[in-house]
Amino acid sequence: MVCFGPNGQLVGVLTEPPADAPSRDVAIVLSNTGTNSRVGPFRLNVELARTFANVGYTTLRFDRSGLGDSARRDAPGDDHQHALLDTQDAIECVRQQSGATRIVLVALCSGVDVAYATARTDARVAGAVFIDGYAYHTDGYRARHTRRVLDVERLKRKFRRQQHRARHPEFFAEPSVEASALFTRVIPTLETFRHDVEVMADRGTRLLLVYTGAMGLHINAPEQVAEMLGDGAAVTTAVSVAWMPDADHLFMQPSRRQALAASVLTWLDSVSAR
Repeated sequence: MVCFGPNGQLVGVLTEPPADAPSRDVAIVLSNTGTNSRVGPFRLNVELARTFANVGYTTLRFDRSGLGDSARRDAPGDDHQHALLDTQDAIECVRQQSGATRIVLVALCSGVDVAYATARTDARVAGAVFIDGYAYHTDGYRARHTRRVLDVERLKRKFRRQQHRARHPEFFAEPSVEASALFTRVIPTLETFRHDVEVMADRGTRLLLVYTGAMGLHINAPEQVAEMLGDGAAVTTAVSVAWMPDADHLFMQPSRRQALAASVLTWLDSVSAR
């Protein structure tokens, strides 16, 4: 366990490689997801950290200020601004502890907001993994979506979901105003996202965009990423896609967590080799 940040108020777990692991100049910071602690949903962060460390990547998973074991940050700004400061402190902590010169950020869902904002401006970030992050409708998406009306099995699943919602209305009530405000996110426009990816690509930052089946209303094929970003040489080189339509959003199934780790490791090796 490590304490870092202002007065050591941030708490994390540094997972270090075994002595016989390969030497890496890349270290990893795992982001918080929503209000989850550093453990992550279904211990996802724990498993990822141990998997990465076993092959040489020092990995830090930590509690954002005000979550888990970390004290709330006493500084001006909102939670997002505090999370950006927390991530800066986490990057510096893992750099000092590991001696790594380059950092990779790994984030899921709302954690992507902080990782994205950090990666677009921080030259220490050599790469970032955005799991169920941002996706935007394209002409290709709309054409593929229209063809779905001919999928009989999909219509059967939709009918079963509607029956389930009718039987259990208490689980599908609209959230309160307070809850809606708590989980409101500011999503960049496609133009902003495309510009920022181009900036990161030109700087040499590599991205892995991971999409699960939970993102079906936003992205319905891996080629949609190219449709969103264009086919410029820098972006094509910098952006990779891991398509996981059989995984749920929180990676409840152990096999899907293992598949995610394998995909990220393959991509990490390409970042580390640069």
